[in-house]
Amino acid sequence: MVHPNAGAQGAELLFCGSCKWDTQGRDRKGAIEYGEEVLAPHRLTGSVTLGGLTTPADRAQMLRIVSGPVAAHAVLILTDGRALAIGRNTHGELGIGTARRFAPVFMPVVFIKGGRCTGAACGRTHTLFLMDDGVVYATGANDAGQLGVGARGISASGANVPAAVTPIRLTYLAEHMGVRAAQVGCGEQFSVVLADDGSLYTFGTHRDGVLGLGTTGEVIGKQRMEVESEPLPRRVTRFVRSDGIVVALDESKSMDEQSEDIPRFTQVVCGQRHVVALDSRHRVWSWGFGGYGRLGHRTPNDELRPRCMEFFERLRDDRRRCVKLYAGASCCYALTEMGTVYFWGITKMTGEATTSPQMLYDLHGWKIRDIAVGISSTMIACEECTTIAWGPSPAYGEMGFGETVVGRSFAGRTGVLKSSTQPRIVDPLKGVQVSQLAMGAFFTFLLLRPEEVQASDDQGTKVQALPTLSWDAHANIGAQPVRGLTILDASSLGSRRGRKPGKVAARATSSATKTRVTSVSAVVVPEKRRRT
Repeated sequence: MVHPNAGAQGAELLFCGSCKWDTQGRDRKGAIEYGEEVLAPHRLTGSVTLGGLTTPADRAQMLRIVSGPVAAHAVLILTDGRALAIGRNTHGELGIGTARRFAPVFMPVVFIKGGRCTGAACGRTHTLFLMDDGVVYATGANDAGQLGVGARGISASGANVPAAVTPIRLTYLAEHMGVRAAQVGCGEQFSVVLADDGSLYTFGTHRDGVLGLGTTGEVIGKQRMEVESEPLPRRVTRFVRSDGIVVALDESKSMDEQSEDIPRFTQVVCGQRHVVALDSRHRVWSWGFGGYGRLGHRTPNDELRPRCMEFFERLRDDRRRCVKLYAGASCCYALTEMGTVYFWGITKMTGEATTSPQMLYDLHGWKIRDIAVGISSTMIACEECTTIAWGPSPAYGEMGFGETVVGRSFAGRTGVLKSSTQPRIVDPLKGVQVSQLAMGAFFTFLLLRPEEVQASDDQGTKVQALPTLSWDAHANIGAQPVRGLTILDASSLGSRRGRKPGKVAARATSSATKTRVTSVSAVVVPEKRRRT
């Protein structure tokens, strides 16, 4: 029963983990020393911290929080179609219109032509936004063509990195190919778009076969092996059945007219260098880098095309069939109709890899609401006002165990519990119903929707008792501009209707000794696309 005052306090957004946006997990030379490790989930407060969401009615607009397993940033999507972004911005991945190093508070994403954002996906240094009309926008680094706007990397290391600080519309995908997107996904340097008819389109680096186009893109360069990229979206047309037979999509027919061997995808998720997808017949397909068994095919081999997982093809009855997929940096989870969770891949690099799906018996009996996976950590929101997390060391508080002191096995010392090799209940969130999760490389956001916050007097009291956290006073930290970027925009990419974007030849006007980033002019040079 919903409390009569449901929604009176609006939704709540919690945070735990590291907010050292500019230094965590990277070389600190030239970086800004800012942030701390938040060990227990804190309730975010402050109008500046939450991007202007001051009243309960404003906070009730928080619809979804999105990040990625290797991302150092996150996107908050609102019910009115706006998007707010927070975190690292060294390549413009926040899409806030500036090349500041990072944003310590949520800032509005700038969509030049407006529109309502309904979804997003975060890669390491780029972001895709999905609009309600099926159009996709992209922002961030484009050194491997992962934005899909037709511009390849400028040159080898040492050159300026092509990047967009304001989201660019994927005109080629929407107008030239006529694709209406239903879902987007981002890996380390590649992107995937799922169309509303169930077909897949990929772009970015070919490394490890992550695009599913049958090639790794390796070519012999002047001094070393190089990897080609795909700067424009390409449709995935060939698939490998579980018995190893390759089947091809008939592009002259609609997806409804294809044979049963051709998957009609309903969900796609990306790890760091691999992809898993679910089709309408509840089959699971995976491709890309196969190290540590993250593809679930019983071998560590790479797959250059989407390959059907034999394990889930045998579990397609109504109760045991797969209904949802989740991907971490080097692992995957699958949730079945009856609530069983399967795992494959690896989280602890010093442990054993699981090359085929294995049931997680520790989670048996829990009703799973959402799963979030980072580089090596996992958090699960359950229906029974319980949150569970686990992951190996090193950890930065993203599991939210709080200031729990545990005994050490050496010298009689004690320390704070940051990691756990076995699933463990997050004590600070006992009795708090979490609606949705988003985990990045070293942090976790937890969304509590209005109906959950005020589901009962006890629930509301426990939520209000959580510690609070505000970054209002730090809003201007990280505003220093990033050097060494070649700023891309729609006008420089030949985005007019019917015009096919080509290779961008850019001249950088900023030098390594300057701190100010200036835009560059870009000339569209038509080029032939390499067949694979």
